[in-house]
Amino acid sequence: MENDHAVGLSSRIDHGGPLTGHTGPVIAAAAGAQPDGTPVIISGSWDRTPRVWWLADSAPADEPLDLFESVWDVIVDGNMIVTAAGDDIAVHQLALPQPIR
Repeated sequence: MENDHAVGLSSRIDHGGPLTGHTGPVIAAAAGAQPDGTPVIISGSWDRTPRVWWLADSAPADEPLDLFESVWDVIVDGNMIVTAAGDDIAVHQLALPQPIR
């Protein structure tokens, strides 16, 4: 799409280009913040990766997580990311993206 950009819904300000990097369809997205309050977007895809993106410039915040199955949902609660992939649910911490339980 020609106008495929991240847009701040309350301000209608373009926050950068599209979030590119997934190799499969993106089927889940959530907004969150790093522990220091920096806003991020978390996306999940059929390519088995949840990814964290800086909202300010649409750049990847870190390397994507590599899960065993397609990501069906992502939920953010504070600095925790919950992913549903296949028949597994995992909890990840934004500042430390490895599963913690």
